[in-house]
Amino acid sequence: MLVLLTILNLLTSSNAVTFFLVVPDGSISGQLGSSVVLPCTLSPSQDCREFEILWYRNKDRDNPVLLYKDLKVQENAGDPQYRGRASLVGDLQKGNVSLKLENLTVADRGEYVCFVDRTKWYDQASVFITVPVVGSPPLQSLTEVGDQVNVTCESDGWSPKPTLTWRDRSGKELWNSPKYYTQG
Repeated sequence: MLVLLTILNLLTSSNAVTFFLVVPDGSISGQLGSSVVLPCTLSPSQDCREFEILWYRNKDRDNPVLLYKDLKVQENAGDPQYRGRASLVGDLQKGNVSLKLENLTVADRGEYVCFVDRTKWYDQASVFITVPVVGSPPLQSLTEVGDQVNVTCESDGWSPKPTLTWRDRSGKELWNSPKYYTQG
């Protein structure tokens, strides 16, 4: 009972700075080589310039994408692959701690965690990046084997993997046609 009262007292005291993080549902998509902003804001909105702000991946808080601490971005902290590509673009005075990631690569796909810490309170939320990759143009070929015709369609380098649907001249889907997928 004493623990519950202590927690309630902390939450309701006028000194306690409480907030929660707001991020978009779903994922953020960006093209290879482009930039993407991962939105993250505090609610209620408040000045967070004195807070610690950490963006990290793969549950690796010790090797962050970006670390803001002591009123500035810590330039030499974290994963070297993000140096010069990651920046805070939100207005910290208004509680916007959004991350901008430039020059996207396929390796940038996945979950990013925004962690905001104030002395007596913290919260974290996840944002996902997808980086679709358009593969090579489809190449179709025909091979006759006896009284059968083998039709193939080849293309590679797609992410995510596309679906292939065979149709006859009238546009009707060919349900009984065997579909074989190979990679490599």
